[in-house]
Amino acid sequence: MKKVLWIGPIVRPDDVYLYKAQSAAANIWQLGFINGLLKNNLQVIVASYIPFSVWPRGPFWVDSYTGKLDENVKIISTGYVNIMFFRELFIGISLFFKLILNKDCISEELNSVITYNPILRHRIIPFLLKNFWKKKIKWLSVLADGYVKGNSDKTIFLSHDYYTRFKGPKSFIDGGISESKFSFIKPNYQKKVLVYAGSQSKLTGIKDFIDLFLKINQKDFELHIFGYPSDPEINKICYISDKVKQFGFVTDEVLISACENAFAFVSPRSTNDFANTTFPSKLLYYLQFEKPIVSTKTKTLHPKFDHLLFYYDPLNEESLVNCLIKLSNTDLEIHALKVKDFKEQNSWQSLVENTVRNDIS
Repeated sequence: MKKVLWIGPIVRPDDVYLYKAQSAAANIWQLGFINGLLKNNLQVIVASYIPFSVWPRGPFWVDSYTGKLDENVKIISTGYVNIMFFRELFIGISLFFKLILNKDCISEELNSVITYNPILRHRIIPFLLKNFWKKKIKWLSVLADGYVKGNSDKTIFLSHDYYTRFKGPKSFIDGGISESKFSFIKPNYQKKVLVYAGSQSKLTGIKDFIDLFLKINQKDFELHIFGYPSDPEINKICYISDKVKQFGFVTDEVLISACENAFAFVSPRSTNDFANTTFPSKLLYYLQFEKPIVSTKTKTLHPKFDHLLFYYDPLNEESLVNCLIKLSNTDLEIHALKVKDFKEQNSWQSLVENTVRNDIS
């Protein structure tokens, strides 16, 4: 059986809440891709670590991860000294030596390595493998955030805009919809609850959305925010306004319940140039629940999403008003059927199949 080496920070879904620096969206995306590899009859070895804020904000020493991902996935994790820059070398070199001492990695069946984001700690490993160990191994670089770095054999883009502009070897996978037990549940709230789940950084655009949301007169709607860290300015707004509620970082069970009972979701990604290099992968999580999604229209999005998203202009109040009016007049059950069809056509197995056929087999 062919083997693939995956390099990136991954933990069990139930463990995400334990590690504040672990991106829930990135974790879901990576596990989805790995599941797609498994369904295409590949064995996956994961080289990983637990991300933390650099010392002294985070611990000086970070232990290796001891959790299990899947019975068909072997995980090799490293601890590291959490000092700026030094940790990049420590993680990369430590994982390299752990890998070459592992019998599964020595196997001739291992012919491909996939990195999730080309940060230095990840790039070191394929560089060492290709130059000092397995010279014929192929390096596929998944670019979820930032810009192309390193001399990979091919870059896998999540941003449709960046993919179309890039001139080197490339492929495009923005992400599949994970198989799940979730399906459409008609909300029964008196208020039409919009749910946002994710970080509260400038890039995500949630603060800008709140500012716009509070300016418009749409009393039927309420915004519920989930995620970490909580933005102090957003916390202040929540004390003043009853239209916005902050729930912070919650367990999977609490978040799933909120999503199942939501009227719609919010994906207010910034529309600046840097944002166009990143894909708002929380869309893939939202789509599992088959509800409408209020979203900015960024270049990173593939046109295939257009019929599912309710677009608004983040600089225009009237645009958001019209968006929410359109949303209010939408038959949620008919919309759910559209999403269900989209999910069937965009499974991880089918999206990863082309990569397996062209770059791994």
